[in-house]
Amino acid sequence: MRVALIFDMEGTAHVTDPREVLPMYREYWATGRAKLTDDVVAAAEGLLAGGATEILVMNHHGAGDGDWPNVLTERFPDRVSLPDDFGKRGLRDRVDAMLQVGAHARGGSPSFLSHTLTPGLRLRHDGELLSESHWWAFTGAVPLLGIVGSEALGAERGSLGDVPFLAVQRSRDRATAEPVFATPQATADAVRSFAELAIRNADQRRSCTPTGPVRLEASLPNADEAASGLAEAGWQRTSATEFAIEAPAWRGDPETIDDAIWAASDAVWPPYAFWFDDLDASSEEAALGFPAERFEGSDAMLRAWAADQPPEWFDPEMAGRLEGFAVASA
Repeated sequence: MRVALIFDMEGTAHVTDPREVLPMYREYWATGRAKLTDDVVAAAEGLLAGGATEILVMNHHGAGDGDWPNVLTERFPDRVSLPDDFGKRGLRDRVDAMLQVGAHARGGSPSFLSHTLTPGLRLRHDGELLSESHWWAFTGAVPLLGIVGSEALGAERGSLGDVPFLAVQRSRDRATAEPVFATPQATADAVRSFAELAIRNADQRRSCTPTGPVRLEASLPNADEAASGLAEAGWQRTSATEFAIEAPAWRGDPETIDDAIWAASDAVWPPYAFWFDDLDASSEEAALGFPAERFEGSDAMLRAWAADQPPEWFDPEMAGRLEGFAVASA
């Protein structure tokens, strides 16, 4: 059985500080990447022990395009790789199942660094607020073996509620977290055992992709500025902050829904673009060479965003309420 191991970083077990997940900080290079790698390697070892023949790792953390060097590939076991030409849409043609690691809670959750793709975006399907775990599962269209990540995501996973879940990180608030297990070794043992059992029970798992016609909704506070980009992707505006799009199915040709999600993320991002603009994460030296004046602005944005508690859904009266900006100006 070939398995896609999809990882993010904010739900990593022993990541407890926001600076550990962004390359302009020394903490990312000193501790964050190693902690994420611990979780990924433990999950891979469990999958292999349970019968996986090959594991394709998917990098889902990094400024929207996944090209940050988040994981230490030299620590990967045999039969585990991080291919370049890989995406969620191709999962059903490349693998038999997926496992998610480092997953975090959806935007609006009062938990560590919660978001859905980007600050200022919320997605809803059939009345359910979606996390990135839902997006990966729905678009991947292969059985989801299990999820390893933040305790808050476990409580909010809704339609993914029957998917095996292992909480490895507990939030204190949006700016701080703590591991569920006391030591890295205890965490690795738990993740390894979870992944092994998950693949041994693979015959009980299914694709989580919604069936039938789809109506996806989005809410964003900068709707006026984003409206043209959303319209080009087929979104219809329904209020001062809300949009909707319909398609015969979640997956199809064309990929209407996934294209629309990417377009929404791109349209929401401009107010936050200064956060990572000109950041070169190709090496530690390059990333830590981020200009001092740029670093100050990015650091202030991170602190303000992590201190903010934005809403679960941007209702029309919340137009213009950008995440973190009110805190930054207070």
